[in-house]
Amino acid sequence: MIVNSPTKRRMFLITLLHSIPTTFFMYGTPFYTTLRYGWGASQNLLAQALIGFGVAIGALAGGQIAHATRPQRAIAIGLIGCLLAALLGLVSTQVGGPPLLLTALFLLSVSQAVGWPGIESGLMENEPHAVVQNYVSYFNLTWSFGTATAFLIATPLMRWLGLPVLFVLPAIFYAANLLLLSTYHAPAAAAYQSSENDSAEGDFARDDYTGNVLAKNALDSRSTPVLSPSTDRDAAAAVNAHVTADAARVRGDAYRWLGWLANPLAFIAINVIVSYNPTIQARLHFSLAMASIWCGLWFYVRMIAFELLRRWTWWHYKWGFLCGAFAVTMVSFAALVGAPNLAVLLIAQIVFGLCVGLIYQSSLFYSMADSDAQGAHGGFHESFIGVGILVGPLIAYSGTLLAPKNAALPVGMALGGMGLSLAVLIALGLRTRSSAIN
Repeated sequence: MIVNSPTKRRMFLITLLHSIPTTFFMYGTPFYTTLRYGWGASQNLLAQALIGFGVAIGALAGGQIAHATRPQRAIAIGLIGCLLAALLGLVSTQVGGPPLLLTALFLLSVSQAVGWPGIESGLMENEPHAVVQNYVSYFNLTWSFGTATAFLIATPLMRWLGLPVLFVLPAIFYAANLLLLSTYHAPAAAAYQSSENDSAEGDFARDDYTGNVLAKNALDSRSTPVLSPSTDRDAAAAVNAHVTADAARVRGDAYRWLGWLANPLAFIAINVIVSYNPTIQARLHFSLAMASIWCGLWFYVRMIAFELLRRWTWWHYKWGFLCGAFAVTMVSFAALVGAPNLAVLLIAQIVFGLCVGLIYQSSLFYSMADSDAQGAHGGFHESFIGVGILVGPLIAYSGTLLAPKNAALPVGMALGGMGLSLAVLIALGLRTRSSAIN
């Protein structure tokens, strides 16, 4: 499927220009603080937890702004905050030191999270279910490419251009994105024109704001009355349509929660990894210029996973497959953080990237598919990510306090938290299957 709408293409460009500086700043910070202030894993874990707290707050606020007003407003507010955060970070290189840097990091985490629900709802609005599947994948491909590229160049640029580039480059990107957003005009809520929707012409109507697809032929018994059928066969078909629509709604709500819960659990692992990247660099004797290159393979693997999942839909509404992917994520996470050599590091990253790609794709797809509140649901999706970013580093940090000289304990505690969370996911999946899906 080709994106023919100029406004949608512009929103994809806004997505790319938002992901690159955000990743560059947030994921480059552990290397920066290690080099400039001599921070270890424990301090970097606390900084990542601060980011998670900011993401959770910002995403909830951004989702409500995007839903109550319009997506562009949430994006603009987020970008302005991000630009201010980058400038604060630059000031901290001269005065203020770590306290001002942490203030800038918190402001950035809140502000970038405010913008994401607006971007997501701006892309998905006025689109039917089949197109949402493709747009979710295109969105994930876009931001994940930006994330992978930003992390790839982070330490080389810091080595070649100096540490302040961590703040200068994001400031330039955020300013450029604000200019681009000023030229963006939301598409009208007109009927969708594509070959995929031609056959359904007349069968669907669009909600002017949310893009929710409502069946005119009484698929929603609460909003549309059913006309008396002329035959018993028609009557049975109408009843079946009601039952099917109700079951689909229940299934959608159940899987939305499964996706929302699974995704932050994956980010528990992701942000512990981010905090431990300087430790991995030291253990495997990477130079600063090569550190983010060798530690960033999983970002590109995740991007490949997004494209594979766009073309393959079997995974839709398969809770067991989702839980299995999470279990494999735990194993690959342990291997990645504790990798004794480069080969183990690269293999673990390949497996890890594939699994977290599935988990993220599932969460966003279930948030947006058949949703009548895409801005708010996008905010919940991002906010739950913030919870994972907060909880994972805090668990690992607790391990550093309990046994400062035991490097394995923080990772083991993070794995323990993920294991308990997996048990909750399995229980929720079994309940969902027995009560709603089957």
